Amino acid sequence: MRYAGMSLGLALLLGLPAAPAGAGELGWRVRGFGALLAPDTSETTVNGDGDEILIEAGRGFGGGGSVEYQFHRFVGVDAGITAASPEITLSADIPQLGALSLSDGLTTVVFTGDILVHLTPSSPIVDLYAGGGLAVVSPGGLSFDILGIERLNVDGESYVTWSARAGLDVSLGEDSPWAVSLGVRYIPGDIELRQLGVPADDDSAEFGFNMLGFTAGVAYRF
Repeated sequence: MRYAGMSLGLALLLGLPAAPAGAGELGWRVRGFGALLAPDTSETTVNGDGDEILIEAGRGFGGGGSVEYQFHRFVGVDAGITAASPEITLSADIPQLGALSLSDGLTTVVFTGDILVHLTPSSPIVDLYAGGGLAVVSPGGLSFDILGIERLNVDGESYVTWSARAGLDVSLGEDSPWAVSLGVRYIPGDIELRQLGVPADDDSAEFGFNMLGFTAGVAYRF
């Protein structure tokens, strides 16, 4: 009877389906990545002297990381940080100075909190996910050299907005905790820049700063 019981137990164990690993596996995921932030800014504003100034933003490179806890086969929560320096260019035709074009990198730090939905929980290799949440955008300062005569120092105001993202982690093997991680994120918003050293209401500019971000890096799950 003892051997019969053991045989029955083995038969039951062997007949149970294996729990899928990979995208649907519960636990922690840490991602580290290089980042490209690309604002779509191109607006004209007027300074305190009545001069029209064209404000344009270019791409900026940087990096960041995030930590996700997947508490359900389909759902996880994620917190992350990304920093990059998009180039800001001011162009104007000033009567006393002529045509000017001034550029500087705007160090921009973005803190994010997301809910992620994993779309391929049964795959041991591919983890495709999408989601979104809140983002806190904290721009730094700008310093422009005006023909060697003086410097124009500008500071940015932090703001809170929403963001949406999608990502793809491709495991380096069915049993490997490591994966190649790719992502894209959209962050809308308006940024306000204030000239330092003057009253707050005298010389400030607010303009659209909608950013599209791309990331590439590695992920580790445990």
